[in-house]
Amino acid sequence: SNEENHYLNISFNGFFHGPGFAEEIFETNEPKEQELFKDDFVKVEIHLCQVYHKKKKCQDSEQMDLIPLGSCKAPWNPRTQLLLPCSSVNLTVPPNAFVENGRAVKAHILSFTVIITVPKKGSSKNIKSDRTEENGLHRPLKRQKCDNSDADSETNSLTYPADVCVASFSAEMILYDRLKNCLLTDGDYELLLHENSPTIRKSNSWESKFKSKLGPFAAFSFGPTIKFNLTWGTKPIAPLAAAYKCLASPYQDNSNIKIELEMSKETKSVAVTSAEKNMRMFYRFIYNGSTRQQTEAKEGMACPWCALDCKRLYVLLKHFKTCHPRFSFVYTAIKKGHLIDVRIKENFENSLEIDGIKDIGFIDIANAPKKRNSETEIIVGRPYKHQEDLKEFTELDQLENASQMNHDRSYYHTLNNQLLPSLAHHDIKAEDDIAPEWLKEKTLEMIEEFTDLNAGEKQLMKLWNIHVLEKNYIADFTCARGCISFAEEYGKEIIQNNLIKNFMLHLNNLIDFHIIPQSVLVKSMAIIYKLKEELLPKM
Repeated sequence: SNEENHYLNISFNGFFHGPGFAEEIFETNEPKEQELFKDDFVKVEIHLCQVYHKKKKCQDSEQMDLIPLGSCKAPWNPRTQLLLPCSSVNLTVPPNAFVENGRAVKAHILSFTVIITVPKKGSSKNIKSDRTEENGLHRPLKRQKCDNSDADSETNSLTYPADVCVASFSAEMILYDRLKNCLLTDGDYELLLHENSPTIRKSNSWESKFKSKLGPFAAFSFGPTIKFNLTWGTKPIAPLAAAYKCLASPYQDNSNIKIELEMSKETKSVAVTSAEKNMRMFYRFIYNGSTRQQTEAKEGMACPWCALDCKRLYVLLKHFKTCHPRFSFVYTAIKKGHLIDVRIKENFENSLEIDGIKDIGFIDIANAPKKRNSETEIIVGRPYKHQEDLKEFTELDQLENASQMNHDRSYYHTLNNQLLPSLAHHDIKAEDDIAPEWLKEKTLEMIEEFTDLNAGEKQLMKLWNIHVLEKNYIADFTCARGCISFAEEYGKEIIQNNLIKNFMLHLNNLIDFHIIPQSVLVKSMAIIYKLKEELLPKM
């Protein structure tokens, strides 16, 4: 492609500006003085802007590098469109100018800057006097026209008089897009320029009058514009000295290759520690097997999450493995530094791994959720020196067994939530006893404390509540069956204590609250009257 093995050749045909330029900038309306600036040469500087994405943090940020490609000259308002036989109007960009240096460059942009000299206000008399002098002692303000020789040295040595200032115009063109497609093919181009630092003018100009009314192509009639011919070729049309000098420094980065070459045997341990600090760290975040983000190169052994300075690489990797268990880390040694792949651990368990009931009142939840320390402690009688080896970080961790070893299961009572020490103390009968004696006694005491009930009502309510507790009636649809069973079991006590009317009133209250139908009252009272007939002969 053009980027790999072709030269970019640019030949400038001229710098043009529409009517009103001389009257507006030079503060003069005399045709003779305007003629002084006709067919002159202006300086054109070309820069390459590389826009790349900075993969750092969560926010998207774009950075831009401005690389100078060189400078040349272009005729100013030439009388003819034919290109002069001058090498200074040509510029060649070498192929290595578009090297990305390992970065994901989104776009290559060519920036053109036209620099011209503008006489200050009130210097028109000096210009006229300079043109009339014939002794040759004073050099005229107009710069010399370009000849066939290279004009780079002349441009660098050119000095402007004290009564002139510099005006510049610039424009940009996209050379390569984010898909590496070349948008500029061989052909002639005319580029509309804009002034970099516009000055405040006292009089109106065409810019202020027609700026909002001019179309995209009508603005080319007023200028300023620059015309040039762009070609891609295998041979340069201009010397590469001026452009290649600017490209030598930014594209030959060998500063990170000679890091560990100056270590001596006497200070080897100290040198290794300092070399680790100077080595650059690369973090590559991988999700679903593909790289999603890679950070910039950073020096030092600080943790990117908690900013802990670990001093050494092994300590940093150990810190990752122990303090950041949500991720898995794989270390790889590269020439430029250290590369660490970061993945989300699939078998990460964030729940509590120990008993969640013991000492529940001593959990500190003021700031954030915390895991309680394990109650098991291991005491080592002799010191053990661990051998450091980076090979343990070069492979992914194997899936660990999620089951816990030597785990003592705890059991709790279903109703009162009391802890049962072990299975030996677990009484099945106690689990089935839904109405213990203490609960019955407590229920009878609470009914006795009511002051708005008579003795008969209290006695009936005691029998009813004890019956509900023993049979475990906990829903409205079970009350119908409870009323019938209550009449069958406690019918004799109701008759002996003369509580028949109280029981009928209790059933009517249940009917009013739509808990039982009227048929339940009929069945329950039929059982009571049948028992009463059986007890009459005995009484």
